Amino acid sequence: MSYKALYRTYRPLTFGEIAGQRAIVRTLQNALNQNKIAHAYLFSGPRGTGKTTMAKLFAKALNCEEGLGHQCNRCTNCNSVNDGSHPDVYEIDAASNNGVEDVRQLIENINYAPIRGRYKVYIIDEVHMMTQSAFNALLKTLEEPPQNVIFILATTEPHKVIPTILSRCQRYNFSKVSDRDITKRLKTVLETEVIPYEEEALKLLVSLADGGVRDALSMLDQVLAYSRQQLKLEDVLALFALTSKLEQLNLLRAVASSNVEEVFTILSGLIDKGVDVRRLTTDLLNLLKDALIYYRTENTDLLNYLRKEEVQELNMMFEIENLNMMIENLLKAQADYRFASDVKNIFEITLLKIITSLNQDTMVEKELIIQKPKVKTAPSVPKKDEKHAIVTETEKETIVEEQELPPFMTQSREKLEKRVTETKSEIVKDEVKTAQPVPEKVQYANPLHNEGQVIELDDDTIIKILTLADRDEKLSLRNNRWDDLALMAMDSVVGEHANVLLNGAPYALAPEIILVEFNFDQYARYINILENQKIMQDIIERLVGRRIPVYGLTHGQAVSFARKYRSMSQIQKLPRVKSVKEELEGKFDYV
Repeated sequence: MSYKALYRTYRPLTFGEIAGQRAIVRTLQNALNQNKIAHAYLFSGPRGTGKTTMAKLFAKALNCEEGLGHQCNRCTNCNSVNDGSHPDVYEIDAASNNGVEDVRQLIENINYAPIRGRYKVYIIDEVHMMTQSAFNALLKTLEEPPQNVIFILATTEPHKVIPTILSRCQRYNFSKVSDRDITKRLKTVLETEVIPYEEEALKLLVSLADGGVRDALSMLDQVLAYSRQQLKLEDVLALFALTSKLEQLNLLRAVASSNVEEVFTILSGLIDKGVDVRRLTTDLLNLLKDALIYYRTENTDLLNYLRKEEVQELNMMFEIENLNMMIENLLKAQADYRFASDVKNIFEITLLKIITSLNQDTMVEKELIIQKPKVKTAPSVPKKDEKHAIVTETEKETIVEEQELPPFMTQSREKLEKRVTETKSEIVKDEVKTAQPVPEKVQYANPLHNEGQVIELDDDTIIKILTLADRDEKLSLRNNRWDDLALMAMDSVVGEHANVLLNGAPYALAPEIILVEFNFDQYARYINILENQKIMQDIIERLVGRRIPVYGLTHGQAVSFARKYRSMSQIQKLPRVKSVKEELEGKFDYV
């Protein structure tokens, strides 16, 4: 006897064995139990999701000798449906029997009573392949079929079925089967066949199936034939020309180090192995998504692809804005693949764009969106003398050398170091004159408040501020004066507050308020605590020459407002305002 494929051998025999599609199963079972049987059904959805199988199970439930709705798989009718020999269940392939003559022949046979069962069931697969004439010939019969005749139409492209046919059917939309349900089904098959398997290999196979149970079983059949009845990860990778997680991580390590030669060496090796670039792009997105989830939650239970040590390594290599940038570029590449004949070229260009973005030494502003730098300073501020702010050599190194300054400050790094040295020298001279002792710990005259009333501005107010913002003044502040915050951070009066501002960048500067963008949400929260406003405004007054409120935005909020502003600008819906004084009234009255 010839070999029978797994997807045929393990075709579900009852509704309970169906993987997924629970809503459809429940609806059909209820219809059978209540004897509310429609005369025509349309099953639509992606391939391999159980449309034809469901149609056969429904036909079996209609004709089982134990009663309507049963599927005993013991009686003559059930067994005949299972092996495809039941005289009252007709399975027609519309791809090859799609002409008007085929439909007329079908209509002639419809008028005869069922031979063995209660109902005659016509299962028309790939019904969208029928011609217009064939559809028209079927219309009248489908609307008013003879008693005990039921049509079940199956298609992957319901939009190609004419509306007059659709309106005459009860429609059931099959969705892709969840990974969990496919995994459960494959494990049942493997355990029944007593086949050893690796969890990682099974997980990868389910991912490749993309929601199709039949595809999953067909690929499992293929791997078992290749690996001599065992399911191993290395065999799945080799058979389907996929990259291992180690190879994907090595590629990301090379990207993080900006080693273009190594990146292309790795990529060339993968291409030589026949790796699918589209699949590689998807795999990289999965890893970056895991890294982004862990970055925000630090919950390993939410990770699907990476282990804790792997995701921690990725988060050491990339800051959160880098992860977002890489994901956006790879998603764009995925979209471009659909229209390109050479996807390899697009992927290589995408990697080069990512490396270039990671290497940028200056901030790139696109309208209002600012790509923020890596900032590795902790929320705590450097130690300073209470009275004279004398800085030790170690503390100076922490402030100037160990701290990665924002890109717009690197341009004046030498100037800043010189100013710090000069300031230290002057302070030391003053210390010699006054002979005041230096305390070991800094006691700030105005400590930063961690809790208190939080200021909140609504979206409309933010858009109005952006409308009034002066771009040139903001750029001047960012490039010429913002680095003064590093010196203010040494001051015992305003040091803590200045250090918070130093970790941000000007986002918008209007006549009556300044918005500051932060990568870390906590810094934005510090800014918006009402009790911190007095010192924040003191600092900003030194920088811009006028006393105005300071409002903090997270990077996510900044991007969102920039998009909203751009959209409103394109449709000419931006508000026409001369002032936001009324909106700010009373919000920044610090205690």
